[in-house]
Amino acid sequence: MKLYMAPNGADTRSGLSEAQAVKTLGRVQAILQQTQPVDEVEVHIAPGTYLGQEVAWTYYNGKPITFTPKGFSDEVPVFDGQNGATWFALRASGGRMTNLRFRHLRIQNYGTAVSFNGNRNDLDGWNGGNELLEMYFYNIGGSFSASRSTAAVRLVNSRNNVIVDSMFQNVLDPPPATTAAHLHPIYAAHYAHDNLIYGNVFINAVGDPVKFRDASNNNRVLNNSFVKTGYFSFYQESYCEPSRPDCTKPAPECPSQGNEFRNNTLYGGYYGAVVPWMVHGAEQPPECAPPTLPRLQASANLSPSATFVSQSVPSTMIAGQTYSVSVTMRNDSGDHSWKSSEGFYLRTSNPPHQNVWGLGKVAVPGTVAPGAAATFNFTVRAPSTPGSYPFRWRLHDYGVTWVGQPSANLTIQVTAAPQIPPPCNPGPELCP
Repeated sequence: MKLYMAPNGADTRSGLSEAQAVKTLGRVQAILQQTQPVDEVEVHIAPGTYLGQEVAWTYYNGKPITFTPKGFSDEVPVFDGQNGATWFALRASGGRMTNLRFRHLRIQNYGTAVSFNGNRNDLDGWNGGNELLEMYFYNIGGSFSASRSTAAVRLVNSRNNVIVDSMFQNVLDPPPATTAAHLHPIYAAHYAHDNLIYGNVFINAVGDPVKFRDASNNNRVLNNSFVKTGYFSFYQESYCEPSRPDCTKPAPECPSQGNEFRNNTLYGGYYGAVVPWMVHGAEQPPECAPPTLPRLQASANLSPSATFVSQSVPSTMIAGQTYSVSVTMRNDSGDHSWKSSEGFYLRTSNPPHQNVWGLGKVAVPGTVAPGAAATFNFTVRAPSTPGSYPFRWRLHDYGVTWVGQPSANLTIQVTAAPQIPPPCNPGPELCP
C-alpha cells in the first residue's frame, strides 16, 4: 500500500495518489487504522516544509512501514515543530516487531524528535525492528521547545532498532549546564537492547550523546563521530540505584551489560575535554541477577590529532600584495584519514576564523592518511594597512572544533607600498 503526503495536501483526501495527498501524519495513521493493510506500507512525503506536526503512533501490522521522500528521492522533506514537544511518539508494548522505517527526513525545532516507547515496567512489553536511516535531527531540545527534554531520540523497552548514517546537530537545553546535561541525542532505557548505532555524526550537543540505562543490554555503538558533544563523556551507562529515594520505576533498576563502544571518532566535549565513556553504579547490586557479560567493551576509539611540521612564510610583506605560502601538518589521528568531504580545513587560528590574509580556510589536499603529512600551498594577500599582524593556522573539522596543534605563531611586518613618482613630462625645463 502506498500513501502520499504533501505540504499543500488536505486531510479530507484519501492519500492513495499524489493528487489525493494528505497533509499530516495523523491522517496517514487514521487511513491505516481504517483500511488495516496486511502488506508493507510506503508513505511518500513530497518535498517542502510541514509545520507543527506531532503524532502519537500506535498502528503496526508486523510488516515494514516506511516513511520516505516521495519516490525514494534524495530531496529532504522538513518537519518543523515550531517549538513543539515530540514529532513522532510510537506507543507499542505488545512484544512485537513494529518495523517502522524512517529515511532521509529532516526533523527540527522539537523538544524530542522520535520516541519509541514500550512498557518500561514489563520486560515483555517491548516494540522493535525500527530504523532511522540518513535522518537529520536539528535544533532539538528545550532550547527549541516550550519545555526541557531528555532525548532527541528515545528508546524505552525498544529492541533491535537501527540508527544509521544520521546527523544530530544542536541538541540543547537551556542553562544551567548541570540540568541541561540530562538531555542526550540518543537515550535508550529500561530493557532497550540489541540496538545498533552506526555511522552517525553528533555535533553540538550539551549532554552525553549516547546513554544507556537499566538493563539495556547488547547494544553496539560503532563508527560514529562526536564533535563538541557531551558534558561528562561520549558514552554513559547508569541505573537508578535502589538506595536512591528518587527512583520512579516500581521494580529495581539494574546495570546494563554486553554493550560495545568501538571505532568511534571523538573530537571533544561541549564545554571542553570529556572522558571517552563513563559507567555509574555498583557492578552487581543485590537486587539484580549476577551479570554474565562486561558492562562495556570498548576499543579503537580515537581522537583526531594534527602535529605542526613546518611552514614557509615571508617575514615581511608589502600592503595589498599577494604571496605564496605553505603550511605542513602531520596526521597523527591513529587510523582516521583527513578528507575535505568530512569538513577538514586549515583555518586561521590567530585571529580565529578571520580573513585578515584574504582567506580564512584552505581545503585539505586530497585524502591524508594517518601518519602522512599534508602541505597546504596557498596564496595570501597582505592587509592594506601597514603594521604587525599575527599569522597562525590550525586544522579544523566539521566547522565546529579545532584539531591538534596550531602552526608556530608568526608576526608579519606589513610595510607601505613604495611611492612611485609620476612619469616625467619634459617641457621648457629638463626632467630631473
